[in-house]
Amino acid sequence: MLEFNANQRFLKRIYCYFENRRVKKLYRYIDKYVLLAAPMEERIPEAQGRNCIVEGMVVPSPLPLNKKYSKNKVILYTGTLDAFSGVRELVKAFQRINEPNYRLMICGGGVLENMIRKASIEDPRIVYKGMVTREDALRLQKEATALINPRRPDNGITRFSFPSKTMEYMMSGTSMIGYKLDGIPKDYFDYIYTINETSVDALSAKIQEILSIPESELNARAIDAYNFIINNKTSDKQVHKIISFLSDNSV
Repeated sequence: MLEFNANQRFLKRIYCYFENRRVKKLYRYIDKYVLLAAPMEERIPEAQGRNCIVEGMVVPSPLPLNKKYSKNKVILYTGTLDAFSGVRELVKAFQRINEPNYRLMICGGGVLENMIRKASIEDPRIVYKGMVTREDALRLQKEATALINPRRPDNGITRFSFPSKTMEYMMSGTSMIGYKLDGIPKDYFDYIYTINETSVDALSAKIQEILSIPESELNARAIDAYNFIINNKTSDKQVHKIISFLSDNSV
């Protein structure tokens, strides 16, 4: 809790400290744990050997058919605009690309909003949509060439969390780019175009690499990602996993 920017004020940090202590006292009353990410065991040693991982779940929806790509290649980010999200590095990486038909589209709000507005004025290829409805966000995800989560692995909190937009992106029918975050199970990375270095140059190179891939290949990867989520991460399958875990007396 202490690693988010919103929790850096002195009184909020004191509150979080005592709240953590109160929560930890409750652990002795808990028989089994459902964790968002396996590394959470490091912070909750009481969960070791008696937990299952359920990083999230989705309600099934149809795969968008006959995806149409525009003449401009659009990379889209939807989410919070703060230092934790990696959006500042994303903007810098895109600014190093000279392709006139590339677009970086950003939706969301946060402390970096003014920086992004300024960047969009300096570089018209950067399109800032501001806060949009969920329906519009999902529509834009379906229309983009690729989706990106620029959250970096060198931020400590990423080890103990699963970014929910991963599932949302993979359900969209559009290919996703992202880092190999510790909180994301390894089987996801068979369906995500991964960034292997955290430098701005590496991010810039990866964006150019993915946007140069033929549309047919991008579409095939997106369909595989959709099928992975539908076959493994729907609400009925994830709830069944929890019920089976709770019913297992050997744990």
